[in-house]
Amino acid sequence: MRVAQARADKCIADLTAKEGRAVAACSAVGDGLAERMAANGLHYGTLLEIGTYHGVGAIVLAHFADRVITVDVTPPSDRQALRDIYRWLEPDIAARICQVWVPDNAAKATLVASLHFDMAFLDGGHSEMQTALDFRITRKCGTCLFHDYPMSGSGCDGPGIVLDRASDENDGVVTTCEPFGWWRAA
Repeated sequence: MRVAQARADKCIADLTAKEGRAVAACSAVGDGLAERMAANGLHYGTLLEIGTYHGVGAIVLAHFADRVITVDVTPPSDRQALRDIYRWLEPDIAARICQVWVPDNAAKATLVASLHFDMAFLDGGHSEMQTALDFRITRKCGTCLFHDYPMSGSGCDGPGIVLDRASDENDGVVTTCEPFGWWRAA
C-alpha cells in the first residue's frame, strides 16, 4: 500500500507541475487522502466517490482500486475543467476513472442503487441532510470513508453529525482520524 501511496503522491505532484497550480489545495488530497487509504491497507475492486469537485480525489483513489466511479451533482458549465485535468494522467490511472454527472439527488440515488461497489468515499454536500442522504445510499457496500470529520460551522457539520450518530447508536464501527472518519458495517 505504501507503493500505491507513493505513486499517488507523485502523480499529484506531477499534475501540480503540469497544471501550474496547487491542484490538491482545499481538497481531501491536501488533507492526506493517500495516507489514509494506504493506512487502511486494502485495494478495492470498485470504489464509489460522491463529490467530484476538481477530480483530484478520484486520481488518488484510482491508485487504491481497479475502478473509481465518481458521481457529482455538477452544473454542465463546470464539467470541462474536470475532464481537462485527466489529460495529464498515466493511461492506466485515467482508464480506471469513470465520471458521472447527475442533475439532482434523486438521479444520484437511483444511479447509486444500481451500482455494485466495495467502498464509498463521501465528500459531497456537507450539510447534515446531504451527508445523511449520501451515507444512506452508499452504506450498502459496508465501508464508507467520510471527509471533513468533524468539521463544524457554516452548514458543513454533516459528516461529524452523521458519523457521531452512527457511533452513538452502535451502527457499525466508527474510527476517526481527523479530518477523516471511517464507518464499517459491524
